[in-house]
Amino acid sequence: MEGYACWANSYDAAPNPLLKLEERTLAPWLPPLRGAAVLDVGCGTGRWLSRLLADGARAVGVDLSPAMLAVAAGKPHLGRCLVQGDLLHLPVRSRWFDMVLCSFVVEHCSHLDRLVGEIARITAPCGRVLISQLHRDAWQQGWRCRFHHGGGTVEVAGNPFSLEELSAAFTRAGFRLQRRLAPHLGEEEQPIFAAAGRLHAFADACRWPAILLCDFRREGP
Repeated sequence: MEGYACWANSYDAAPNPLLKLEERTLAPWLPPLRGAAVLDVGCGTGRWLSRLLADGARAVGVDLSPAMLAVAAGKPHLGRCLVQGDLLHLPVRSRWFDMVLCSFVVEHCSHLDRLVGEIARITAPCGRVLISQLHRDAWQQGWRCRFHHGGGTVEVAGNPFSLEELSAAFTRAGFRLQRRLAPHLGEEEQPIFAAAGRLHAFADACRWPAILLCDFRREGP
């Protein structure tokens, strides 16, 4: 929580190759959203929430960090659809949401089954859950969730789950894995490395799957 308070004001300003990779690979998975009830779990500064609303969704964003929500509230149209809440006790209606998005959230939760249980509670029958996280292979190579603050580097604790762990947890909660993707960084992310003075590290970074994307569907009715 303290880390996100420090990160909130600069989160949107610093280009992040993992976020860019996620946006270009996850966006094609989004179904038609006009009129759909969508929950952005751990919405942060509203990066995805803005897009969901623009696509016509009846979207709500939940986050525990007041600092992140304060940044999100300053963006057009977001203030009215933000809720502060614990992700393990989501303050929203049961069986209500057609789609749930968890963008770089699950790896920061040490209680996977409790989080998935809450997601199952609020997801409508046949609803979809889209998950993104840092890939376990990249984490094992030393990749971490870090940002610059106050002249130093702050690391946000997290431990990515394997595909098998995620799939087992969602299966226990009544979901089926529809598809998954483990994309590598590509030429679209290269300018971010160059701008950060780390072009020398780009080729090595491309050797490993950078993120894991999962698309689960709740069994219904």
